[in-house]
Amino acid sequence: MRLGDAGLESLEFSSPKGLLLLRTPHAAERAGDPPDTDPADGDGEVDLVTTLLIRSPAAGVVGGMLAEEGGEVRDTGARLGEVVTLMGGNPLRAPSGGRLLRWLVREGQAVGYRDPLALFEVS
Repeated sequence: MRLGDAGLESLEFSSPKGLLLLRTPHAAERAGDPPDTDPADGDGEVDLVTTLLIRSPAAGVVGGMLAEEGGEVRDTGARLGEVVTLMGGNPLRAPSGGRLLRWLVREGQAVGYRDPLALFEVS
């Protein structure tokens, strides 16, 4: 069953590791994140866009923001940035290949444990 068949435009799942958001391409477009769909692929279905919320692994200060908004991330575990604490740096890693949609914080900003830091689109 597809989301649209059930009359839904999005589903949101939350777990201790983060947030998983499934949206129909129409809902993604309205949110400002156009999906990468190919209507000519012949299967007659439109792929869902999967967006993850990357959360802070610790309380500290955001630093070393390496990934640019809209930039492609090829590898699972690629370093996106870090949260610096008194005990050292806690790397922010890509959950999979995909694209960093948007930073929700800025360099040097203080954050708490599990604060939302970025939106990541899984490819």
